[in-house]
Amino acid sequence: FAQEIAKSAGFRNAIVHEYNEIDKNIVYQTVGEAIKQYPEYCQYILNFLNSFSPGKYL
Repeated sequence: FAQEIAKSAGFRNAIVHEYNEIDKNIVYQTVGEAIKQYPEYCQYILNFLNSFSPGKYL
């Protein structure tokens, strides 16, 4: 999962540094796919936090 979510960080860098050259359709498609991963990412974070204080973070 970490490798998959890391792609969105790399894509963010491409958007920031190559903004004028990037295809807006590719941005739309990529963001649409990446956004689906963030609920799972948030759950990993909550599980990690709860490993220190069970139940404190939902």
